[in-house]
Amino acid sequence: MADRSPSISTEGPWDKVFALIGQTHAMLHQKRNGSRTHRYTCWLES
Repeated sequence: MADRSPSISTEGPWDKVFALIGQTHAMLHQKRNGSRTHRYTCWLES
């Protein structure tokens, strides 16, 4: 994913944000969820 905000440290709060996204994505896969949220999360990680 391209960094659109060079002024923001890559080791700042965004690490927690992406970690949360990853956890949510894993949960959705475990539930075999085909919802819009799941497809959106997959797109975010692509």
